[in-house]
Amino acid sequence: MKKRRSYNVGNKFAEKFKSSPEREKLLKKYLQHTRYGYSDKSFALCDMDTFQSYCDKYPNDFPSDMIEQARRERLLFWEKLGIEGTKGKIHSFNSRSWEFNMKNRFRWSEKIEVENKGNIVTSITFVEKKQKDES
Repeated sequence: MKKRRSYNVGNKFAEKFKSSPEREKLLKKYLQHTRYGYSDKSFALCDMDTFQSYCDKYPNDFPSDMIEQARRERLLFWEKLGIEGTKGKIHSFNSRSWEFNMKNRFRWSEKIEVENKGNIVTSITFVEKKQKDES
């Protein structure tokens, strides 16, 4: 599907959050949403393509360090939940559901996937050690 382009690409008519205070509110809502453990896809104020375009266009209004910290706090939220559940501190904790959630949200896996892009040449040399005579 081809994206439609605006007649005047440089204008701000289509921007929902035109002023710095509006963008500040957007950032605060996103940080709160993220810290509570919710996914980016469930952010209701705008989709992530729009949010990312604001981050790129207005880096002073959307500090990347604050956004990354909130995303780390989201992961911490879910990891703490798993630890508390595993220790028995959460009644009726479903570890299988939590594991499935972590795999989907944070791309956790039980195995390491290695992708090979090219030829790998390996050489193994065996060296025989001679034992000293015990005479």
